[in-house]
Amino acid sequence: MNEKLFVIDYLTDIDSYDNIYVDLDDTIILWKLHSLNIPLLKFLQESKKNRIKKIILITRSYDPEGSLGLYKINKKLFDEIITVGDKPKSMYVSDKSIFIDNNENEIRDVAELTGNPCYSPDPSLFKRTADMDENTLHNILKLYQPEDRLTPGGEAAGELDLIYTSYDKLVQWCQENYGVNIEDIVPNLKGRLDQAKALLEDADLSRSEMPVVPSKYIQKFREYCEMNNVSTHIENIPVTDILPTQSTLFLDKVFRKLFEAGSVEARVKKLSDPNSYLFLTEDFHLIDGHHRWLALFLLAPFSTKNCLVIDTTIEDAIALSNEFTDTMSFERNKS
Repeated sequence: MNEKLFVIDYLTDIDSYDNIYVDLDDTIILWKLHSLNIPLLKFLQESKKNRIKKIILITRSYDPEGSLGLYKINKKLFDEIITVGDKPKSMYVSDKSIFIDNNENEIRDVAELTGNPCYSPDPSLFKRTADMDENTLHNILKLYQPEDRLTPGGEAAGELDLIYTSYDKLVQWCQENYGVNIEDIVPNLKGRLDQAKALLEDADLSRSEMPVVPSKYIQKFREYCEMNNVSTHIENIPVTDILPTQSTLFLDKVFRKLFEAGSVEARVKKLSDPNSYLFLTEDFHLIDGHHRWLALFLLAPFSTKNCLVIDTTIEDAIALSNEFTDTMSFERNKS
């Protein structure tokens, strides 16, 4: 997924947001420089005083109050301190919020799942942080905004079409782009690719026809189904029992996220998040989450996945899901 970085306007329409979620390590406290991000702290203080309802410190640190005390930061600056442990920060970020973090993966996750504006400190500008004032905030914070995802949903197409990409071509792509021999990382990958291609032979729906329903909105979607007299239920289903319906899937989207995760185990752990769902019909035809399914099918074929099963036919399930997608103004997938 391509990214664009836009400089934040210091006079941004901050009044339209209720909360600021801000990271601690290497965002507020710059450990390598033994200093603080003074402009960011001043921005938080001004926001607390004049504009924002709540400022929430969200961190993976096991002792955030100790770190705040070490650098003489008053913990009362924050209305709440959340320690997330190993869970994704996106689970805690509410609507109408601003998210500030130095970690690219955290930013991407929150931006994609919530649609909130997400900002990242620019490390190249931290050298003279102590000499800066709040008027330089627009040079310190940059807005993360994916080029092809300005609202939840609507991912752009990839490059390596599963059907038309040979195993050797995939191996070459992984080597050229990431310097990795994928055969050493994912055993029996060639056989799994052949099985996935065989499953796609019966898939006949284009990407643009498929609904986009982020897992965050699953409860709203279930209520929408109930309003339309269609029942739903949650079921843990073997990955190999799921039948894809989308005719075009992209291998580069699967393996790029694998390499970003750092290992097969880390990627499978994220894919297996019990709060993230695939959407299926009553006969286990997949209607949303195809690339996550493909990743599990290739990386962990004996795994199971939490699924929202829509108790109706594929035709009715897709029609209902697309109605919800359009009602919520989610962007459709790009062809």
